[in-house]
Amino acid sequence: MRKLTVVGVLLLALLLALGACAPEPTPAKFEVTSLAVTPIVAEPGQAVTVEVEVANVGGTEGSHTLTLTVNGVEEETRDVTVAPGATETAAFTLVRDASGMYEIKVAGLTETLRVKQPGAYPRLGNFYAAWPEKTNSAYFLWHPQPKPTPELKSLAMYDIIAIPYAVGYYAPESIRQLRKLNPRIKILAFFPFGDSDIEDLKTVQSSNESWFLHYGNTPGSSMPPEQRRVSFMQDIVPFELWLMNPASEWSTYVPNYVHDNLMSTGLFDGVFYDCIWEWENAAGVNIDFNNIDINNDGIAESRDVVNREYKNGMTQLLQLTRELLGPEAIILGNPGAEWSANSPYFEYANGQFQEAALSTIPWSNHDFSKIWDIYLRNMQQLAPPSRIHWINAGTNSVKYDPFNPDLPPAELQKMRYGLAITLLDDGYFSFDEPPPWHCQLWWFPEYDTNLGFAMGDAQKRSDGSWMREFENGVVIANPTSKDSTIEFQAIYKDVTTGIEGTSFVVPP
Repeated sequence: MRKLTVVGVLLLALLLALGACAPEPTPAKFEVTSLAVTPIVAEPGQAVTVEVEVANVGGTEGSHTLTLTVNGVEEETRDVTVAPGATETAAFTLVRDASGMYEIKVAGLTETLRVKQPGAYPRLGNFYAAWPEKTNSAYFLWHPQPKPTPELKSLAMYDIIAIPYAVGYYAPESIRQLRKLNPRIKILAFFPFGDSDIEDLKTVQSSNESWFLHYGNTPGSSMPPEQRRVSFMQDIVPFELWLMNPASEWSTYVPNYVHDNLMSTGLFDGVFYDCIWEWENAAGVNIDFNNIDINNDGIAESRDVVNREYKNGMTQLLQLTRELLGPEAIILGNPGAEWSANSPYFEYANGQFQEAALSTIPWSNHDFSKIWDIYLRNMQQLAPPSRIHWINAGTNSVKYDPFNPDLPPAELQKMRYGLAITLLDDGYFSFDEPPPWHCQLWWFPEYDTNLGFAMGDAQKRSDGSWMREFENGVVIANPTSKDSTIEFQAIYKDVTTGIEGTSFVVPP
């Protein structure tokens, strides 16, 4: 017993000596690792959560003070206690009653909050038809991260977006994150007619050759149908696009596919059908319109027959889609340019996407009167219950950075002109590169404008310019060849230049 006691004493003495030599724990050291604002688009008066993650990379527990600032003004401070080697989340609740853009900052990290009344102006869209193998700018959409990426947050800022329908299969979490960031966003499933990234759909289409649109055989020739498929936009896109034949059973298969496989998921608010043409109005797509075999007999039909059968098939497709999806679903068609005034498509589709307006694409419209005519032609239709028109203005086919472009003045003026035209009625506006790209997250200072609601319809002024008044501002579009001068009784500010005054000159 005595020997064990001595050893125990010696061991205790050794441990005490070692303890005396142990280094002092390092003080607490904090790193703010993330800032999240949810939702990132909110209504006035809606509670917004601002979450901050704080890591303690030091050796002792400690408290760190966080300061929330909004547009440079201190809003609230909060202390968070974090154990060594741990991470804690601190949450602020923020409410803003006034619409506008708010810069949220905590510990040097910044996010932007867009507060907007539902339906207020401007109404902004983004046609992000980005397939992963065609552009690197689509990676964030097809490969969602545990927390929304900055690119996904940017996409969530818009009021309506169209994304490839296959995202619903391969990356549904991206759509769920978009809805959490912007609960009122409208998400449309972009359905390209002929190009498919879903293997089962691709297999079904490829096994039904009659579903593709074909050229007729030349006299003395007997080429098989698969060698006579009609491709389009060969001079624009760097890949093959086959055009489908709406005069075939394809026009009934597609609506059922959209209903059963896309809308049933609850991820989408509607469908964006590409290439909903009227044959006589399709232009600039590099097709021999005089050699189309619409009934798959190997012989080209007359252009009148092709136009009639093509339009009947597209009408059937839209009608069945409306019957299956119901009155609340959004059905948008892309005719490239326009549908005629008596088009049956208006009865079933909410409206159209007016693609690449003001750009150099062959079918784009540069003339204000033409753009305005197409716009009103859609918006003044009576059915279905709500009308949607989406004006998509485009650059001159020059590649720019998809996220942070350095656009020349001429392109910026075009953007403002297209936005002003769109604001003369109740449509949505987007500005990007023309087909086949449409994969930009461009956000301009003019998009931040809080116009509120319209005070009435647009009015044509005596000098040929157009004006529409809103709760918080005035929009002027000048389609003439001369300067337009407008005088106000009150002081206004040009949202582009920041110049204030009562008199403004709007250039041609």
